[in-house]
Amino acid sequence: MKYLIGTLLLFMLQLCNSAFSQNHNDAYENSYLGWIKMFNPNEPEKPYKQDHYTYSAKQMAISRTIIGWVQQSYTPKGAIGQALKLVNEKMHEYNQDKKALPQMYGAATRTFIELKKNQKGQWTPATNTGWYMDIAVNGPIGDKSYAITSPDNYFFYIPGEKGLNEDEQRVANMRGFSTHPTFKKYISWYQPKGIKPILQYVVLLCKDNVKPYLPVTKGEYLAELEKAIGRDAAERIKKGNNPASVNEQMAKRKAALNRLKEKYKNRLNEPAKVKEQPDLYLEYESDTDIFEDNGYSSRYTVYKYDPAKLALTKSDQPQWIVIAWDAAGIANGDEAGAHLHQSMLDNMNYDYIYNYFFYPEKVKGIAYKPLKSSIEEEKNSTNQTSAVSKKNAADAAVFFFEDFSLNAAGQKPIGWKSELDLDGKYATVTTLPGKDEKWLEIKGQNKVIPLNLKKPLPQDFELSFDLAVPKNIPWGAKAFVLYLGTAKNYVENGPCINLRIKAGFSGRPGETFIECKFGSSYPVNVKPYYDATGFSNDKEINKITITLKKKGESLEYFIDQNKIAEIVKAVPPGTLFNWLQLSHLRSDGDNQKYYLSNFKITKL
Repeated sequence: MKYLIGTLLLFMLQLCNSAFSQNHNDAYENSYLGWIKMFNPNEPEKPYKQDHYTYSAKQMAISRTIIGWVQQSYTPKGAIGQALKLVNEKMHEYNQDKKALPQMYGAATRTFIELKKNQKGQWTPATNTGWYMDIAVNGPIGDKSYAITSPDNYFFYIPGEKGLNEDEQRVANMRGFSTHPTFKKYISWYQPKGIKPILQYVVLLCKDNVKPYLPVTKGEYLAELEKAIGRDAAERIKKGNNPASVNEQMAKRKAALNRLKEKYKNRLNEPAKVKEQPDLYLEYESDTDIFEDNGYSSRYTVYKYDPAKLALTKSDQPQWIVIAWDAAGIANGDEAGAHLHQSMLDNMNYDYIYNYFFYPEKVKGIAYKPLKSSIEEEKNSTNQTSAVSKKNAADAAVFFFEDFSLNAAGQKPIGWKSELDLDGKYATVTTLPGKDEKWLEIKGQNKVIPLNLKKPLPQDFELSFDLAVPKNIPWGAKAFVLYLGTAKNYVENGPCINLRIKAGFSGRPGETFIECKFGSSYPVNVKPYYDATGFSNDKEINKITITLKKKGESLEYFIDQNKIAEIVKAVPPGTLFNWLQLSHLRSDGDNQKYYLSNFKITKL
């Protein structure tokens, strides 16, 4: 928690990471709603004092300047932003161990994603749920090392420093963060959950990339641990524990500590590496050697802030800049969180910020400018509707048609919505070699829906679309799924027609599954699995046309001209479909994707 000035509001920056809200409203998710308040960077500032920290007018002015940079570089989309000046957390009974943190100031922002209309009809935050982004001068690094931190000395470790698991690496790679050329110039990392449930991207700016922290030696760690054991004993006695029992326990811990000192007496200058959050219970056999790698938990280097730089944080010259933003938004598929992440990748002028603080002569007289506009221009339309699309638009029997001809390649399709895939990307329009049409590439997106499709669908209809896969898509790749449901949203076990298909290999037919879920009477004694005749992976682009004909109670399923299945009693009379959804549950490689075009629904 950090204290934010402006309204002197105590602000829980990490609250939103605990769970991703499902109440993000389609009514505003594509709108640039901006900021609750825009800061004037030229407004004069006064000194500010809080606890043992005294912030100069220059430091407060720097905070205001940074907020101005943020608001130039990032305009919240599908959310409302709030920017506040940032200072150290206000001291109270339960956070005294943060007293030794550096003097911090800067900008803290929150992107609120759960909104409601106020009396004037304007969107306003409904809850505190949202995503955060900080630019903190002399800001905190990593997670606190609880065992030895005290009001006099602050120690920390960096979650993820020992390596990332597969899922963590996926988030680190989202939209190119881990390979971003700008971030490679500076110190940067993706930080997974540590003791705090926070996922974040971190960029650390420090002069000449000299880190503002140093590893703690084994000797220092043992000395601090001895102090911690004494503090813990005193606290237990203060709380009413039996002094004799506490002293007996402390004697055991000190005996174990002395054994560690003896064991490492010739290695006390080595960096201290301990498990993520070691405890004080040295009397237990499993914890008698806190430095030894036991094979069960990784050992992390313990750090302290460089004492020379720490002392200078009270001056008006920033010692380092921590730029950190929430990774939970994009990792959980939230579009506002994805927009925040993309803005931090594309728009923020890190080089200017670095030079402004550490080599000011390089930017003297030059105003800050973001690398890109904070509002993306929509350049989807090509204004070239295809002849096929025009023909279908003129046909009264055609209920819906989409060939994506109005869309520019590489853009999100007009009138369609897709969830983010595991790499934080949308389904986008593309072209294929040897094919004239535009195609929608679906690569691991779990939900792709046509927003302009009128509902319900006709009582009787023919639904058809072209589907293609790239060469050598593996047999183990996840299937393409079409879901037609009767409810007004996706219901996993609700009444529906569910079609799945995947390509075969080496010219062999693929596999398809069609399921009609309407109770015990629809259908009866019908096999669900069939060969997907003509759908394989041996061509450069492997294309088929899928057709479903629903008439009365019956359903016919075709691949090209081959009838795959005919179900006489598939759907109860009078059934209407109110939800259509396409999906590809996961992509594990660049060639594990599907292409869709000429999606058509005709009234029968």
